[in-house]
Amino acid sequence: MALKWGICGSGRICQSFVNALQSSPTEEHKVEAVAARSEENARQFADKNKIGKAYGGYQNLAKDADVDVVYVGIVNSEHLSACELMLNNGKHVLCEKPMGLTKGQVKRITDLAKEKNLFCMEAICGRFSPAYSKIRELISTEKIGEVKVVFANYGLSLMHKERILKNELGGGAILDLGIYPIQFALMVFGGKLLFPYQQKVFLQKLVLMILALVVDVMSRPTQLEVTTDGDGKTKVLDFPVAKEAPGIMEGFLRYEADAVKECIKAGKLESPLMSVSDSLVIASIMDKARHDVGYQLEYERANMVMPCQ
Repeated sequence: MALKWGICGSGRICQSFVNALQSSPTEEHKVEAVAARSEENARQFADKNKIGKAYGGYQNLAKDADVDVVYVGIVNSEHLSACELMLNNGKHVLCEKPMGLTKGQVKRITDLAKEKNLFCMEAICGRFSPAYSKIRELISTEKIGEVKVVFANYGLSLMHKERILKNELGGGAILDLGIYPIQFALMVFGGKLLFPYQQKVFLQKLVLMILALVVDVMSRPTQLEVTTDGDGKTKVLDFPVAKEAPGIMEGFLRYEADAVKECIKAGKLESPLMSVSDSLVIASIMDKARHDVGYQLEYERANMVMPCQ
């Protein structure tokens, strides 16, 4: 029996998610309705994707008796109110990252889901990748040795974007091509370091025994290079996404949607691969990183003194 989805939002990520759902067998997932801030946007999205119901605003989607679970893909600042609306109307929730702007918001959402006995998960699709499942297996079995250091980075090339800037000296124009700015952070967990670096992942043993888990696109890996501890041999492992998926992104969203269905079918309120505690830890890290550089959300500014002040 198909899991019946409601889509909260009509932007690009919602389009990718619907593409993923509609690439699956019809008995697995069905998109019942979409809601957007305006009925016009919702109707355009529904017509494009052959969705039966379109709502302006989110109230009617929350009250739609044909919807089992709602994918929340709207602007981040509205995640809290949208998730609470859906949960208060008996809908399971898959909320695009970040679930909330702060740890406090995430806790409000997840506490409400527990109170209502409903499934709730932050949508981090990479957690459900077969490649990452293999990484977890390799680490847990210590086939690659004990992990001491993780280097990770996520960057987007802007080489296809041309920005013409005025050359003030000569009055002509110059072509500015670059790489999307990357923010770095040093994090320590249990004595181990995690440091963003390059668009690959390297796990390194303390005694210079380097294993390489190399992922060209960290969030959506389809290939790993694994160097095992002891023999030092390297193997390349391929993890192609479902052939029916229209793209790599949609393939990974399919993994995520399938995991949601399995959890709801089994009566689970959270996923073991993307748990409530995981979301709270992530939110805590983001809170601390934001506070350490002195950035405050609007409602925090009157009540909080930052460490850097």
